[in-house]
Amino acid sequence: MEVPRRIIAVEQGLDPFKKYLEERGLRVVDLQGDDLRRADAVIVSGMDKNFAASQAIETEAPVLVASGRTPEEVYREILRRLP
Repeated sequence: MEVPRRIIAVEQGLDPFKKYLEERGLRVVDLQGDDLRRADAVIVSGMDKNFAASQAIETEAPVLVASGRTPEEVYREILRRLP
């Protein structure tokens, strides 16, 4: 299934996720600054309260947690959550 070219901000160190998403036509950017504000979705390795609070300020995009999941599972959630 092909998706529109979405911008996905991915936390540093999640290279398998970056590669998988790029191979499926998504635009992957680093999790910082202007790229974060333009992102349609954000992928992080894990979640803590401080990060969740800062994300609410920086972006309204869904924040997806990669911990315990495969790149394919995260990709499927992106498809489900983005129009």
